[in-house]
Amino acid sequence: MKDRGLSLSFRRILLLMRLSLKNDHDNEILPPSQYRALEYIISNPGCTQNDVALAIHVTPAAIAQNMKKLCMDGYVERIPCPNNLRANSLRVTEMGVKCAEYSLKAVMETEERLLQGFTDEEKETIKGYVDRMIANFENPATDSLEVPELMMLVMNNDGKAKSEGTDEE
Repeated sequence: MKDRGLSLSFRRILLLMRLSLKNDHDNEILPPSQYRALEYIISNPGCTQNDVALAIHVTPAAIAQNMKKLCMDGYVERIPCPNNLRANSLRVTEMGVKCAEYSLKAVMETEERLLQGFTDEEKETIKGYVDRMIANFENPATDSLEVPELMMLVMNNDGKAKSEGTDEE
């Protein structure tokens, strides 16, 4: 296959990491959006679906699907809010905590495998190069955004970020 650039190599790394996670772990590894939701609920017991959607920057419809799956799998429980009968507070079950821990451990092991054979110095060098690549794309509107926020920006119809302190896109 003809070398078509670094971005293709990055994409291949991500795909191979996902394949490795899928093949190397017989237990279920949570998809990133479900993992983020679960981690938020663990840190914020009693929160609502709307709280989770706002915190991890996904649509209410997307979080409703995630919560349906997480509840069906026994990872999250819905508890009616005493002061709002239309809302439920969320609580992660013991099984949900174990699944989140397992998923994180699996991702960390996969990253370890990716960097196998590299010295600590080489890992720092790679990190430095990647950070410089990221900096090449940063601007005042994106430099403080975390990954979930950037994902929402990419999914936005116009794909443009507003700079802080301006109404221009």
